[in-house]
Amino acid sequence: MRRLFLIAASIALAALALAPPRSGRAQDFRQQVGDWRYPNAKTQGGGSAGSNHASPSYTHANMITGDPLADVIGYYERKLGVDLSKSGGHGVLMDGMTNLFENHSAGRPFELRTFQQHTKVYSLLLVVSRAGGEKETHIYWSMVYH
Repeated sequence: MRRLFLIAASIALAALALAPPRSGRAQDFRQQVGDWRYPNAKTQGGGSAGSNHASPSYTHANMITGDPLADVIGYYERKLGVDLSKSGGHGVLMDGMTNLFENHSAGRPFELRTFQQHTKVYSLLLVVSRAGGEKETHIYWSMVYH
């Protein structure tokens, strides 16, 4: 399951890395991760890249929590104002923002949800997964500034 999660996250990162240069000012890495960190999660790696550490153009974090996947999904649904439980909510355009969310779990022995949010200032990626019988929910978050 971890290998599948890492492959999915790597593919998504490669796509986000092709984003054009950013035109806004990024927050400090610790503040960004704090803004998106699931309350009961432990951060297990992450980082930033860009012109300098105080103003990165790319930031990411890996987190784990013992909380059920449904609780994690519910938290991010409220934070993002979307319903991540829907499958195939492609191309929802609102006020210059595009939201893409997908449930990749059908017929599989694990839960895998992805969410992307694209604006003129940033692109956000959120991947939440948990394998059957696994004791932890995995959360991958990244943000690229344009």
